[in-house]
Amino acid sequence: MERFLTVPQMSKCEQRSDKSGVSLASLMDNAAQGLFYETIKAAHRLSQDRHTSVTNILIIAGKGNNGGDGLVCAGLLKDAGFNVLVYLSQGQPATELSKAAYRRLNRELLTDDITSALESCEILIDCIFGTGFKGNIREDAVPLFEKINKSPAYRIACDIPSGCDADSGLCDIHAISADMTVTFHRKKVGMAFTPTREKCGGIIVCDIGITAKCEQDGFEVIKPDESEIISLLPHRPVYGHKGTFGRLMCICASERYIGAGQLSVTAAMRTGVGLTTLIAPEKVVGIIAGSTPECTYLPLKANTDGTLRADDTGVILESIKKADAVLIGCGLTVNDDTRQIVREVIQGAACPLVIDADGLNCIAGDTDILKQAKAPVILTPHTGELARLSGKDLGVAAKDRLGLSRELAKRTGAMVVAKSAGTLIVSTDRAVISTYGNTALSKGGSGDMLAGMTASFLAQGVSPEGSAELGCYVLGRSAEIAAQELGERSVIARDILSYIPGVLRNL
Repeated sequence: MERFLTVPQMSKCEQRSDKSGVSLASLMDNAAQGLFYETIKAAHRLSQDRHTSVTNILIIAGKGNNGGDGLVCAGLLKDAGFNVLVYLSQGQPATELSKAAYRRLNRELLTDDITSALESCEILIDCIFGTGFKGNIREDAVPLFEKINKSPAYRIACDIPSGCDADSGLCDIHAISADMTVTFHRKKVGMAFTPTREKCGGIIVCDIGITAKCEQDGFEVIKPDESEIISLLPHRPVYGHKGTFGRLMCICASERYIGAGQLSVTAAMRTGVGLTTLIAPEKVVGIIAGSTPECTYLPLKANTDGTLRADDTGVILESIKKADAVLIGCGLTVNDDTRQIVREVIQGAACPLVIDADGLNCIAGDTDILKQAKAPVILTPHTGELARLSGKDLGVAAKDRLGLSRELAKRTGAMVVAKSAGTLIVSTDRAVISTYGNTALSKGGSGDMLAGMTASFLAQGVSPEGSAELGCYVLGRSAEIAAQELGERSVIARDILSYIPGVLRNL
Protein backbone atom coordinates (compact mmCIF):
# COMPACT_ATOMS: atom_id res chain seq x y z
CA MET A 1 0.00 0.00 0.00
CA GLU A 2 1.25 3.45 -0.91
CA ARG A 3 0.01 6.62 0.74
CA PHE A 4 -0.52 9.86 -1.15
CA LEU A 5 -1.07 13.36 0.24
CA THR A 6 -3.11 16.31 -0.90
CA VAL A 7 -1.41 19.71 -0.97
CA PRO A 8 -3.22 20.88 2.21
CA GLN A 9 -2.24 17.63 3.96
CA MET A 10 1.40 18.11 2.99
CA SER A 11 1.32 21.68 4.27
CA LYS A 12 -0.11 20.47 7.59
CA CYS A 13 2.62 17.82 7.80
CA GLU A 14 5.26 20.51 7.37
CA GLN A 15 3.68 22.70 10.03
CA ARG A 16 3.41 19.79 12.49
CA SER A 17 7.01 18.85 11.75
CA ASP A 18 8.10 22.42 12.46
CA LYS A 19 6.36 22.30 15.85
CA SER A 20 7.75 18.87 16.72
CA GLY A 21 11.41 19.69 16.15
CA VAL A 22 12.25 19.44 12.47
CA SER A 23 12.00 23.06 11.33
CA LEU A 24 10.74 24.30 7.98
CA ALA A 25 14.28 25.47 7.21
CA SER A 26 15.59 21.98 7.94
CA LEU A 27 12.92 20.47 5.70
CA MET A 28 14.09 22.73 2.87
CA ASP A 29 17.70 21.74 3.42
CA ASN A 30 16.70 18.06 3.50
CA ALA A 31 14.67 18.45 0.30
CA ALA A 32 17.62 20.15 -1.41
CA GLN A 33 19.88 17.34 -0.21
CA GLY A 34 17.53 14.73 -1.70
CA LEU A 35 17.33 16.64 -4.97
CA PHE A 36 21.14 16.89 -4.97
CA TYR A 37 21.64 13.15 -4.50
CA GLU A 38 19.16 12.21 -7.21
CA THR A 39 20.73 14.71 -9.61
CA ILE A 40 24.18 13.19 -9.01
CA LYS A 41 22.76 9.72 -9.71
CA ALA A 42 21.13 10.95 -12.90
CA ALA A 43 24.37 12.60 -14.02
CA HIS A 44 26.24 9.34 -13.40
CA ARG A 45 23.72 7.33 -15.45
CA LEU A 46 23.83 9.83 -18.28
CA SER A 47 27.63 9.85 -18.25
CA GLN A 48 27.67 6.08 -18.57
CA ASP A 49 25.10 6.10 -21.38
CA ARG A 50 26.84 8.86 -23.33
CA HIS A 51 30.40 7.75 -22.56
CA THR A 52 31.28 11.31 -21.60
CA SER A 53 31.17 13.26 -18.35
CA VAL A 54 27.89 15.12 -17.72
CA THR A 55 28.68 18.23 -15.67
CA ASN A 56 26.62 21.18 -16.91
CA ILE A 57 23.49 21.81 -14.84
CA LEU A 58 20.93 24.59 -15.10
CA ILE A 59 18.53 25.26 -12.23
CA ILE A 60 15.50 27.41 -13.06
CA ALA A 61 14.12 28.77 -9.80
CA GLY A 62 10.84 30.48 -9.00
CA LYS A 63 10.30 32.97 -6.19
CA GLY A 64 8.72 30.55 -3.69
CA ASN A 65 9.97 27.69 -1.54
CA ASN A 66 10.28 25.38 -4.54
CA GLY A 67 12.79 27.87 -5.90
CA GLY A 68 14.47 27.88 -2.48
CA ASP A 69 14.99 24.13 -2.73
CA GLY A 70 16.75 24.73 -6.03
CA LEU A 71 18.95 27.52 -4.65
CA VAL A 72 20.20 25.31 -1.81
CA CYS A 73 20.73 22.43 -4.23
CA ALA A 74 22.76 24.70 -6.52
CA GLY A 75 25.32 25.29 -3.79
CA LEU A 76 25.61 21.58 -3.08
CA LEU A 77 26.12 20.75 -6.75
CA LYS A 78 28.73 23.52 -7.09
CA ASP A 79 30.64 22.16 -4.11
CA ALA A 80 30.53 18.70 -5.70
CA GLY A 81 32.32 20.00 -8.78
CA PHE A 82 29.50 20.51 -11.25
CA ASN A 83 29.21 23.50 -13.56
CA VAL A 84 26.02 25.09 -12.21
CA LEU A 85 23.97 28.02 -13.45
CA VAL A 86 20.87 29.42 -11.74
CA TYR A 87 18.19 31.40 -13.55
CA LEU A 88 15.64 33.31 -11.44
CA SER A 89 12.54 32.96 -13.60
CA GLN A 90 10.34 35.22 -11.46
CA GLY A 91 12.85 37.65 -10.10
CA GLN A 92 14.00 37.88 -6.48
CA PRO A 93 12.79 35.23 -3.99
CA ALA A 94 9.61 36.18 -2.11
CA THR A 95 9.28 33.80 0.87
CA GLU A 96 11.39 33.94 4.02
CA LEU A 97 12.90 30.51 3.40
CA SER A 98 13.73 31.21 -0.24
CA LYS A 99 15.23 34.60 0.72
CA ALA A 100 17.46 32.85 3.25
CA ALA A 101 18.54 30.35 0.61
CA TYR A 102 19.29 33.19 -1.79
CA ARG A 103 21.50 34.92 0.79
CA ARG A 104 23.59 31.75 1.05
CA LEU A 105 23.93 31.34 -2.70
CA ASN A 106 27.16 32.15 -4.53
CA ARG A 107 25.92 34.95 -6.80
CA GLU A 108 28.44 33.97 -9.44
CA LEU A 109 26.12 31.09 -10.29
CA LEU A 110 23.33 33.42 -11.44
CA THR A 111 22.72 33.99 -15.14
CA ASP A 112 20.40 36.24 -17.10
CA ASP A 113 21.18 34.60 -20.43
CA ILE A 114 18.60 31.82 -20.36
CA THR A 115 18.94 31.03 -24.07
CA SER A 116 22.67 30.34 -23.79
CA ALA A 117 22.18 28.43 -20.53
CA LEU A 118 19.53 26.20 -22.09
CA GLU A 119 21.83 25.46 -25.02
CA SER A 120 24.77 24.45 -22.85
CA CYS A 121 23.10 22.53 -20.01
CA GLU A 122 22.96 18.74 -19.95
CA ILE A 123 20.67 18.53 -16.93
CA LEU A 124 17.88 21.03 -16.27
CA ILE A 125 16.25 21.20 -12.85
CA ASP A 126 12.76 22.70 -12.72
CA CYS A 127 12.19 24.55 -9.44
CA ILE A 128 9.69 27.13 -10.66
CA PHE A 129 6.25 26.53 -9.14
CA GLY A 130 6.06 23.37 -7.04
CA THR A 131 2.85 21.97 -5.53
CA GLY A 132 1.20 25.35 -4.99
CA PHE A 133 0.41 25.81 -8.68
CA LYS A 134 -3.26 26.13 -9.70
CA GLY A 135 -4.85 27.30 -12.91
CA ASN A 136 -2.79 28.42 -15.88
CA ILE A 137 0.75 29.54 -16.61
CA ARG A 138 0.89 33.30 -17.12
CA GLU A 139 1.10 34.34 -20.74
CA ASP A 140 4.41 36.15 -20.27
CA ALA A 141 5.98 32.95 -18.89
CA VAL A 142 4.86 30.71 -21.76
CA PRO A 143 7.94 31.37 -23.97
CA LEU A 144 10.23 30.15 -21.18
CA PHE A 145 8.22 26.98 -20.70
CA GLU A 146 8.24 26.34 -24.43
CA LYS A 147 12.02 26.68 -24.50
CA ILE A 148 12.40 24.34 -21.53
CA ASN A 149 10.26 21.65 -23.16
CA LYS A 150 12.24 21.95 -26.41
CA SER A 151 15.58 21.66 -24.61
CA PRO A 152 17.46 18.40 -25.24
CA ALA A 153 18.65 18.44 -21.61
CA TYR A 154 17.60 15.74 -19.16
CA ARG A 155 14.80 17.40 -17.15
CA ILE A 156 14.38 16.88 -13.40
CA ALA A 157 11.32 18.35 -11.64
CA CYS A 158 11.57 19.44 -8.02
CA ASP A 159 8.51 18.04 -6.16
CA ILE A 160 6.23 18.22 -9.24
CA PRO A 161 6.65 19.48 -12.80
CA SER A 162 5.83 23.18 -12.96
CA GLY A 163 2.41 23.83 -14.45
CA CYS A 164 0.88 20.67 -12.96
CA ASP A 165 -1.84 20.71 -10.28
CA ALA A 166 -0.70 18.45 -7.45
CA ASP A 167 -4.27 17.78 -6.28
CA SER A 168 -6.35 17.34 -9.43
CA GLY A 169 -3.74 15.96 -11.81
CA LEU A 170 -4.72 18.58 -14.39
CA CYS A 171 -2.01 20.69 -15.96
CA ASP A 172 -1.45 23.65 -18.24
CA ILE A 173 -0.80 22.77 -21.86
CA HIS A 174 2.71 24.24 -21.49
CA ALA A 175 3.54 22.39 -18.25
CA ILE A 176 7.05 21.00 -18.09
CA SER A 177 7.51 17.42 -19.22
CA ALA A 178 10.09 15.92 -16.89
CA ASP A 179 12.23 12.85 -17.33
CA MET A 180 12.27 12.42 -13.57
CA THR A 181 10.45 14.02 -10.64
CA VAL A 182 11.97 14.15 -7.17
CA THR A 183 9.09 14.59 -4.75
CA PHE A 184 9.31 14.94 -0.99
CA HIS A 185 7.92 12.81 1.84
CA ARG A 186 5.01 11.38 -0.15
CA LYS A 187 3.69 11.41 -3.68
CA LYS A 188 0.95 13.98 -4.14
CA VAL A 189 -2.53 12.85 -5.19
CA GLY A 190 -2.39 14.57 -8.59
CA MET A 191 0.66 12.50 -9.53
CA ALA A 192 -1.57 9.44 -9.78
CA PHE A 193 -3.72 10.97 -12.49
CA THR A 194 -3.19 11.91 -16.10
CA PRO A 195 -1.95 14.14 -17.59
CA THR A 196 0.28 14.98 -14.60
CA ARG A 197 1.30 11.33 -14.22
CA GLU A 198 2.84 11.42 -17.70
CA LYS A 199 4.47 14.80 -17.11
CA CYS A 200 6.33 13.46 -14.07
CA GLY A 201 8.37 10.81 -15.83
CA GLY A 202 9.95 8.52 -13.24
CA ILE A 203 9.02 9.51 -9.68
CA ILE A 204 11.49 9.32 -6.78
CA VAL A 205 10.18 9.92 -3.24
CA CYS A 206 12.73 11.46 -0.86
CA ASP A 207 12.52 11.28 2.93
CA ILE A 208 12.97 14.80 4.32
CA GLY A 209 12.52 14.03 8.01
CA ILE A 210 8.73 14.24 8.45
CA THR A 211 7.59 11.53 10.85
CA ALA A 212 4.46 9.40 10.52
CA LYS A 213 2.79 11.12 13.47
CA CYS A 214 2.73 14.35 11.46
CA GLU A 215 0.34 12.71 8.96
CA GLN A 216 -2.49 11.87 11.32
CA ASP A 217 -5.42 14.00 10.18
CA GLY A 218 -8.25 11.44 10.01
CA PHE A 219 -8.38 11.05 6.24
CA GLU A 220 -5.96 9.04 4.13
CA VAL A 221 -5.49 8.57 0.40
CA ILE A 222 -3.94 5.22 -0.49
CA LYS A 223 -3.12 3.11 -3.52
CA PRO A 224 -3.23 -0.65 -2.85
CA ASP A 225 -0.74 -2.98 -4.46
CA GLU A 226 -1.79 -6.04 -6.41
CA SER A 227 -1.32 -8.43 -3.47
CA GLU A 228 -3.85 -6.42 -1.48
CA ILE A 229 -6.32 -6.57 -4.36
CA ILE A 230 -5.83 -10.35 -4.59
CA SER A 231 -6.80 -10.65 -0.92
CA LEU A 232 -10.18 -9.05 -1.68
CA LEU A 233 -11.33 -11.84 -4.00
CA PRO A 234 -14.13 -13.82 -2.33
CA HIS A 235 -13.46 -17.47 -1.51
CA ARG A 236 -15.25 -20.03 -3.68
CA PRO A 237 -15.85 -23.17 -1.57
CA VAL A 238 -15.80 -26.45 -3.47
CA TYR A 239 -19.28 -27.27 -2.17
CA GLY A 240 -20.70 -23.96 -3.41
CA HIS A 241 -23.74 -23.65 -5.66
CA LYS A 242 -25.33 -20.74 -7.50
CA GLY A 243 -27.03 -19.50 -4.34
CA THR A 244 -23.69 -19.54 -2.51
CA PHE A 245 -22.26 -16.94 -4.83
CA GLY A 246 -25.01 -14.36 -4.51
CA ARG A 247 -28.12 -13.07 -6.22
CA LEU A 248 -27.89 -9.82 -8.15
CA MET A 249 -30.85 -7.83 -9.44
CA CYS A 250 -30.11 -5.30 -12.19
CA ILE A 251 -32.72 -2.60 -12.85
CA CYS A 252 -31.24 -1.30 -16.06
CA ALA A 253 -31.84 -0.45 -19.70
CA SER A 254 -34.57 1.13 -21.79
CA GLU A 255 -35.47 0.72 -25.45
CA ARG A 256 -33.02 3.52 -26.29
CA TYR A 257 -30.14 2.05 -24.26
CA ILE A 258 -30.48 -1.70 -24.66
CA GLY A 259 -26.75 -2.38 -24.65
CA ALA A 260 -26.29 -0.87 -21.19
CA GLY A 261 -28.38 -3.67 -19.74
CA GLN A 262 -26.60 -6.43 -21.62
CA LEU A 263 -23.10 -5.17 -20.85
CA SER A 264 -23.79 -4.70 -17.14
CA VAL A 265 -25.30 -8.15 -16.58
CA THR A 266 -22.66 -9.91 -18.69
CA ALA A 267 -19.85 -8.20 -16.79
CA ALA A 268 -21.55 -9.18 -13.53
CA MET A 269 -21.80 -12.82 -14.51
CA ARG A 270 -18.23 -12.90 -15.78
CA THR A 271 -16.99 -11.76 -12.34
CA GLY A 272 -18.53 -14.65 -10.46
CA VAL A 273 -22.02 -13.87 -9.15
CA GLY A 274 -24.26 -16.95 -8.94
CA LEU A 275 -27.59 -15.61 -10.17
CA THR A 276 -28.24 -12.45 -12.18
CA THR A 277 -31.66 -11.06 -13.06
CA LEU A 278 -32.29 -8.14 -15.40
CA ILE A 279 -35.43 -6.12 -14.73
CA ALA A 280 -36.16 -4.24 -17.95
CA PRO A 281 -38.87 -3.38 -20.49
CA GLU A 282 -40.28 -6.37 -22.42
CA LYS A 283 -38.79 -5.28 -25.75
CA VAL A 284 -35.32 -4.98 -24.17
CA VAL A 285 -35.56 -8.45 -22.67
CA GLY A 286 -36.73 -9.87 -25.99
CA ILE A 287 -33.63 -8.53 -27.72
CA ILE A 288 -31.08 -9.47 -25.05
CA ALA A 289 -32.33 -12.87 -23.88
CA GLY A 290 -31.42 -14.77 -27.06
CA SER A 291 -27.72 -13.85 -26.82
CA THR A 292 -27.48 -13.84 -23.02
CA PRO A 293 -29.30 -17.01 -21.87
CA GLU A 294 -27.34 -17.30 -18.61
CA CYS A 295 -29.19 -14.31 -17.18
CA THR A 296 -32.74 -14.52 -15.86
CA TYR A 297 -35.26 -11.81 -16.65
CA LEU A 298 -38.21 -9.90 -15.30
CA PRO A 299 -39.78 -8.28 -18.38
CA LEU A 300 -42.14 -5.39 -17.67
CA LYS A 301 -44.42 -3.28 -19.83
CA ALA A 302 -42.88 -0.01 -20.95
CA ASN A 303 -43.97 3.57 -21.25
CA THR A 304 -44.43 4.94 -24.77
CA ASP A 305 -40.82 6.18 -24.62
CA GLY A 306 -39.55 2.66 -23.94
CA THR A 307 -38.78 3.15 -20.23
CA LEU A 308 -39.92 1.36 -17.08
CA ARG A 309 -43.23 2.48 -15.59
CA ALA A 310 -43.61 3.77 -12.06
CA ASP A 311 -46.77 1.63 -11.82
CA ASP A 312 -44.49 -1.42 -11.64
CA THR A 313 -42.45 -0.13 -8.69
CA GLY A 314 -44.23 -2.54 -6.34
CA VAL A 315 -43.32 -5.50 -8.55
CA ILE A 316 -39.71 -4.33 -8.66
CA LEU A 317 -39.51 -3.91 -4.89
CA GLU A 318 -40.98 -7.36 -4.35
CA SER A 319 -38.49 -8.92 -6.77
CA ILE A 320 -35.43 -7.48 -5.03
CA LYS A 321 -36.35 -8.85 -1.60
CA LYS A 322 -34.29 -12.00 -2.26
CA ALA A 323 -31.32 -10.09 -3.71
CA ASP A 324 -27.88 -9.89 -2.13
CA ALA A 325 -27.16 -6.73 -4.13
CA VAL A 326 -29.00 -4.43 -6.52
CA LEU A 327 -27.68 -2.42 -9.48
CA ILE A 328 -29.85 0.38 -10.79
CA GLY A 329 -29.39 3.01 -13.45
CA CYS A 330 -27.44 1.75 -16.49
CA GLY A 331 -29.37 2.94 -19.55
CA LEU A 332 -32.46 3.64 -17.44
CA THR A 333 -33.24 7.11 -18.93
CA VAL A 334 -34.43 10.04 -16.79
CA ASN A 335 -38.11 10.89 -16.50
CA ASP A 336 -40.69 11.16 -13.73
CA ASP A 337 -41.30 7.40 -13.69
CA THR A 338 -37.64 6.41 -13.43
CA ARG A 339 -37.05 9.07 -10.78
CA GLN A 340 -39.81 7.50 -8.68
CA ILE A 341 -38.47 3.99 -9.21
CA VAL A 342 -34.95 5.00 -8.18
CA ARG A 343 -36.20 6.82 -5.08
CA GLU A 344 -38.33 3.89 -3.92
CA VAL A 345 -35.58 1.34 -4.58
CA ILE A 346 -33.18 3.43 -2.48
CA GLN A 347 -35.72 3.57 0.34
CA GLY A 348 -36.83 -0.05 0.04
CA ALA A 349 -33.76 -2.16 -0.75
CA ALA A 350 -32.53 -4.16 2.23
CA CYS A 351 -29.29 -5.15 0.50
CA PRO A 352 -26.30 -3.14 -0.79
CA LEU A 353 -27.05 -0.95 -3.78
CA VAL A 354 -24.97 0.31 -6.73
CA ILE A 355 -26.34 3.41 -8.46
CA ASP A 356 -24.88 4.27 -11.85
CA ALA A 357 -25.51 6.51 -14.86
CA ASP A 358 -29.17 7.58 -15.13
CA GLY A 359 -29.78 6.29 -11.63
CA LEU A 360 -27.45 9.07 -10.50
CA ASN A 361 -29.07 11.61 -12.80
CA CYS A 362 -32.48 10.70 -11.35
CA ILE A 363 -31.36 11.86 -7.87
CA ALA A 364 -29.06 14.70 -8.91
CA GLY A 365 -31.35 17.30 -7.37
CA ASP A 366 -32.29 15.21 -4.35
CA THR A 367 -29.23 13.42 -2.96
CA ASP A 368 -30.66 13.60 0.57
CA ILE A 369 -32.77 10.57 -0.41
CA LEU A 370 -29.59 8.51 0.05
CA LYS A 371 -29.77 9.10 3.79
CA GLN A 372 -32.89 6.92 3.81
CA ALA A 373 -31.08 3.87 2.42
CA LYS A 374 -31.24 0.80 4.65
CA ALA A 375 -27.97 -0.72 3.40
CA PRO A 376 -24.64 0.50 1.97
CA VAL A 377 -24.84 2.49 -1.27
CA ILE A 378 -22.13 2.87 -3.93
CA LEU A 379 -22.38 5.77 -6.37
CA THR A 380 -20.34 5.47 -9.59
CA PRO A 381 -20.30 8.93 -11.24
CA HIS A 382 -18.05 10.11 -14.02
CA THR A 383 -16.95 13.73 -13.66
CA GLY A 384 -20.06 15.17 -15.32
CA GLU A 385 -22.36 13.16 -13.07
CA LEU A 386 -20.29 14.13 -10.03
CA ALA A 387 -20.79 17.77 -11.00
CA ARG A 388 -24.55 17.29 -11.18
CA LEU A 389 -24.68 15.42 -7.86
CA SER A 390 -22.64 18.18 -6.22
CA GLY A 391 -24.45 21.11 -7.83
CA LYS A 392 -21.23 22.36 -9.44
CA ASP A 393 -20.19 23.04 -12.99
CA LEU A 394 -18.02 20.57 -14.87
CA GLY A 395 -14.86 22.66 -14.58
CA VAL A 396 -15.09 22.81 -10.81
CA ALA A 397 -15.72 19.08 -10.58
CA ALA A 398 -12.73 18.27 -12.79
CA LYS A 399 -10.44 20.33 -10.57
CA ASP A 400 -11.71 18.94 -7.26
CA ARG A 401 -12.92 15.37 -7.72
CA LEU A 402 -11.54 14.29 -4.37
CA GLY A 403 -12.98 17.22 -2.44
CA LEU A 404 -16.43 16.94 -4.00
CA SER A 405 -16.50 13.15 -3.64
CA ARG A 406 -15.52 13.38 0.00
CA GLU A 407 -18.17 16.02 0.67
CA LEU A 408 -20.81 13.90 -1.10
CA ALA A 409 -19.81 10.82 0.90
CA LYS A 410 -19.97 12.73 4.19
CA ARG A 411 -23.31 14.32 3.31
CA THR A 412 -25.06 11.15 2.14
CA GLY A 413 -23.23 8.25 3.79
CA ALA A 414 -22.66 6.66 0.36
CA MET A 415 -19.37 5.51 -1.11
CA VAL A 416 -18.38 7.47 -4.21
CA VAL A 417 -16.48 5.90 -7.09
CA ALA A 418 -15.37 8.99 -9.03
CA LYS A 419 -14.47 7.63 -12.46
CA SER A 420 -11.87 9.22 -14.71
CA ALA A 421 -8.37 8.53 -16.04
CA GLY A 422 -7.47 7.51 -12.53
CA THR A 423 -10.46 6.64 -10.34
CA LEU A 424 -11.07 7.65 -6.73
CA ILE A 425 -13.01 5.34 -4.40
CA VAL A 426 -14.05 7.70 -1.63
CA SER A 427 -15.69 7.07 1.74
CA THR A 428 -15.97 9.34 4.75
CA ASP A 429 -12.56 8.47 6.18
CA ARG A 430 -10.36 7.57 3.22
CA ALA A 431 -9.91 7.43 -0.54
CA VAL A 432 -8.46 4.61 -2.62
CA ILE A 433 -6.74 5.39 -5.93
CA SER A 434 -7.10 3.05 -8.91
CA THR A 435 -5.00 3.79 -11.98
CA TYR A 436 -5.61 0.66 -14.06
CA GLY A 437 -6.88 1.01 -17.60
CA ASN A 438 -6.24 3.15 -20.67
CA THR A 439 -8.11 5.01 -23.40
CA ALA A 440 -9.72 1.77 -24.57
CA LEU A 441 -12.19 2.55 -21.77
CA SER A 442 -12.95 5.98 -23.23
CA LYS A 443 -15.97 4.57 -25.06
CA GLY A 444 -19.61 3.88 -24.37
CA GLY A 445 -20.31 0.85 -22.21
CA SER A 446 -17.26 0.96 -19.94
CA GLY A 447 -19.20 2.41 -17.02
CA ASP A 448 -21.95 -0.17 -17.44
CA MET A 449 -19.39 -2.96 -17.12
CA LEU A 450 -17.78 -1.39 -14.05
CA ALA A 451 -21.17 -1.05 -12.38
CA GLY A 452 -22.00 -4.68 -13.15
CA MET A 453 -18.67 -5.95 -11.81
CA THR A 454 -18.89 -3.88 -8.64
CA ALA A 455 -22.44 -5.08 -7.96
CA SER A 456 -21.37 -8.67 -8.68
CA PHE A 457 -18.66 -8.55 -6.02
CA LEU A 458 -21.11 -6.94 -3.59
CA ALA A 459 -23.55 -9.80 -4.13
CA GLN A 460 -20.72 -12.27 -3.42
CA GLY A 461 -20.22 -10.71 0.02
CA VAL A 462 -17.25 -8.39 -0.62
CA SER A 463 -17.27 -5.07 1.25
CA PRO A 464 -18.37 -1.94 -0.66
CA GLU A 465 -14.82 -0.57 -0.84
CA GLY A 466 -13.40 -3.96 -1.80
CA SER A 467 -16.06 -4.44 -4.46
CA ALA A 468 -15.22 -1.08 -6.02
CA GLU A 469 -11.47 -1.82 -5.89
CA LEU A 470 -11.94 -5.21 -7.55
CA GLY A 471 -14.27 -3.78 -10.16
CA CYS A 472 -11.84 -1.01 -11.11
CA TYR A 473 -8.91 -3.43 -11.19
CA VAL A 474 -10.58 -6.13 -13.27
CA LEU A 475 -12.04 -3.65 -15.78
CA GLY A 476 -8.78 -1.70 -16.05
CA ARG A 477 -6.51 -4.71 -16.46
CA SER A 478 -8.89 -6.31 -18.96
CA ALA A 479 -8.74 -3.12 -21.02
CA GLU A 480 -4.95 -3.05 -20.81
CA ILE A 481 -4.62 -6.61 -22.05
CA ALA A 482 -7.23 -6.13 -24.76
CA ALA A 483 -5.35 -3.05 -25.97
CA GLN A 484 -2.09 -5.00 -26.21
CA GLU A 485 -3.74 -7.27 -28.79
CA LEU A 486 -6.22 -4.95 -30.49
CA GLY A 487 -4.87 -1.45 -29.86
CA GLU A 488 -6.50 1.12 -27.58
CA ARG A 489 -8.19 2.84 -30.51
CA SER A 490 -10.02 -0.27 -31.73
CA VAL A 491 -11.18 -1.91 -28.49
CA ILE A 492 -14.92 -1.67 -27.83
CA ALA A 493 -16.74 -2.58 -24.65
CA ARG A 494 -17.77 -6.10 -25.61
CA ASP A 495 -14.14 -6.93 -26.52
CA ILE A 496 -13.16 -6.25 -22.92
CA LEU A 497 -15.67 -8.79 -21.60
CA SER A 498 -13.70 -11.66 -23.13
CA TYR A 499 -10.54 -10.65 -21.23
CA ILE A 500 -12.14 -10.67 -17.79
CA PRO A 501 -11.67 -14.46 -17.24
CA GLY A 502 -7.92 -14.25 -17.86
CA VAL A 503 -7.51 -11.33 -15.45
CA LEU A 504 -9.44 -13.15 -12.73
CA ARG A 505 -7.52 -16.37 -13.35
CA ASN A 506 -4.23 -14.51 -12.97
CA LEU A 507 -5.45 -12.94 -9.73
